[in-house]
Amino acid sequence: MFPVSLGPASSAEGSRLAAVAGTGQVFASKDSGSTWFPLGAPARAWTSIDSSADGSRLVLGTRYDVHFAYSETPTPRLSLDSPSQNMLLSWTIPSLSFVPQQTSDLESGNWGDVPAKPTLNLVKLRQELNLPVSPGPVFYRLISR
Repeated sequence: MFPVSLGPASSAEGSRLAAVAGTGQVFASKDSGSTWFPLGAPARAWTSIDSSADGSRLVLGTRYDVHFAYSETPTPRLSLDSPSQNMLLSWTIPSLSFVPQQTSDLESGNWGDVPAKPTLNLVKLRQELNLPVSPGPVFYRLISR
């Protein structure tokens, strides 16, 4: 670990972090701080650092101006649970818009949008879909739009 002079800024669930070292260099972590890598921002006397809820966007500023913005396309984690008679398909809230799709045959390449609309769970910061259990195989994926 390095001596921190500012931060850390954190994603809502805490796995993605960013901090400024005493030298003014900016470092980031994608594993709750277990490992850190330089972010590529210029070394400055940063006075503020902030993160989006999913950790894919960072903004750093000095006393008078925003001087550095960082953005990457997040990879949401898709989960499938069966808490009741239905299935719960859910994924982390990304900064980009993702749409769930389904198919019953992986080899056909025929994917269609899931007809149900997801609901936003602000407590868990996830999009969620309650789906009926299918009698046959069903495969799911997320695509960005």
